[in-house]
Amino acid sequence: MTLSIIPVHGIPEVRPRDDLVGLLFSALGAAGEKLVDGDVLVVAQKVVSKSEGRLVRLGDVVPGKRALEMAEESGKDARQLEVVLGESKQIVRWERGVLIVETRHGFVCANAGVDRSNAGAPDTVVLLPLDPDASAARIRDEIAKRARATVAVVITDTFGRAWREGHTNVAIGIAGLPALKRYIGQRDPEGYELRVTEIAVADEIAAAAELVMGKLDRCPVAIVRGLSFEDSDETAQEYVRPRHVPLVTRGELSPAQRKFLEEKRFAVVGSKNPDGSPHLAVMWYLLDGDDIVVNSAQGRIKDRNLALDPRMSVVVEDEYRWIRVDGRARIEHDQSITHEDIRRLATRYYGDERKVADAMRDNFSKQHRITYRLPIRRIAGEGL
Repeated sequence: MTLSIIPVHGIPEVRPRDDLVGLLFSALGAAGEKLVDGDVLVVAQKVVSKSEGRLVRLGDVVPGKRALEMAEESGKDARQLEVVLGESKQIVRWERGVLIVETRHGFVCANAGVDRSNAGAPDTVVLLPLDPDASAARIRDEIAKRARATVAVVITDTFGRAWREGHTNVAIGIAGLPALKRYIGQRDPEGYELRVTEIAVADEIAAAAELVMGKLDRCPVAIVRGLSFEDSDETAQEYVRPRHVPLVTRGELSPAQRKFLEEKRFAVVGSKNPDGSPHLAVMWYLLDGDDIVVNSAQGRIKDRNLALDPRMSVVVEDEYRWIRVDGRARIEHDQSITHEDIRRLATRYYGDERKVADAMRDNFSKQHRITYRLPIRRIAGEGL
């Protein structure tokens, strides 16, 4: 497969109620280009929102109490914060001036997608389309009527990525192509059955198109040509993780997560070496209330690392189900406590009191033991 990504230059500043498809055809004609069956038209959210009138003049906004409080905390514009709050279903995180929310579409992103850049007018912000999938479908239908070409449409916006620096374009509206390419149930060349792999096709298209569209190049449209796909009625809502399958929670285990951790598995404990590289150790662990407890003989690499920097990660996994807890460990050297902790751990994993007694007498009781107690504050996981 060979793909071409064609930028569409020459689209002027878009205003409310402008004929976006008409502006697109004019720009294509001026460039001697046209749409053909099978093309994927990638359109930046900003021009869609502008044509639909999704603009707010900040001079018309009266900030409420919450927005004023947040502005006082962060130094941000209370009017823009008020607009963001109005576009949000819930606040996911507000810390050091960073506002992550769930939008009414179900997207989790910074500032509900409300953006001041490239707004086309001073003191103005652009909102996300009310229904980006419906917007994509309307553009696709108009192109079919006017150009007699069957294309797919992807509307994009720029999102940050969890646990990674940098931003990338993603699909927030889709019409005419699958959102996901599903490999579940298929087998690799060695015969291993894939159980969870689903490739976010429209997101990949959005990211690829941004390479020619840019942020400051005034090129809000690109054509991806040569991609093989089947017509589909899937939408960008395929990307919205259902609430009953959380990926990230804060501070509290769900009943399913607690049950998973209570079952006997091994944990991978991560700490940071002095040079910044990670150190991983497979260990026994114990869920003790709202803490994860691990215990080590003094002199191990992780003991040196955690004495210098108590930040620790614990991962427990079982094929496609996993939980990770991150935080700062509380370090316990009181031998009456640490030897009781290793006895509890041995009981959990040996399951035989005679083996536990032998291990305590012949090994553990002769060692200086250290307990690391990790409070459950930041949790990541999947499949539970």
